[in-house]
Amino acid sequence: MKIIIIGYGKMGKAIEKIALTKEYKIHSIVNCQSDLKKIDLSTADIGIEFTNPKSAFENISFCLKSNLPIVSGSTGWLAELKTIEKICEKYNGSFLHSSNFSLSMNKFLNVSKRLARDLKNYDISILEKHHIQKLDKPSGTALLLKNEIQKYYNKDIKVISKREKDIKGIHTVFYKSAYDEIEITHSAKNRDTFARGAIMSAEWLVGKKGFYTFNDCLKNEK
Repeated sequence: MKIIIIGYGKMGKAIEKIALTKEYKIHSIVNCQSDLKKIDLSTADIGIEFTNPKSAFENISFCLKSNLPIVSGSTGWLAELKTIEKICEKYNGSFLHSSNFSLSMNKFLNVSKRLARDLKNYDISILEKHHIQKLDKPSGTALLLKNEIQKYYNKDIKVISKREKDIKGIHTVFYKSAYDEIEITHSAKNRDTFARGAIMSAEWLVGKKGFYTFNDCLKNEK
């Protein structure tokens, strides 16, 4: 598999490291759309994109229009996700997005939803902490947690965001009543957990057409 890494920050470097351990080829590494347009995308198998809210939409739409399958973990731009879905359909493209590619976060989300279903009389809130370079607030993962839990809970869920030095990502869901409190936390120790999920998604997406999420990929895991 020949991979174009779009965005060579800490996540891009983690993806490169994991890809090389699997003996995949790094076709190209780019940091902005102008560089992306200079590359022959037809000789790559897939792009993996982790940039920022300002660049993500243009990067993804360019890849789809160029017939390059693309996996994206960028957050903060998801108001435009429906437009990307239409572009994907128009160009018969291949696209997969997730706000969080951690396999354990997927389990954490499932536990959180079950608790919300069973503890309907509790007050639920979410605390998320990330490194100070993270631009979007709340995080995409916190919004994902809120939206999924909200399906089982009929009151508004407050999300608190904090930015502190060199935190990879900590998400805590609180369930509080007048009598007791439950809190569950997912803490990412390094970016490899996200990079592995992104690579797994890329492996799964190659050869497919359509608009997908990480959940679609996980459903097909044995």
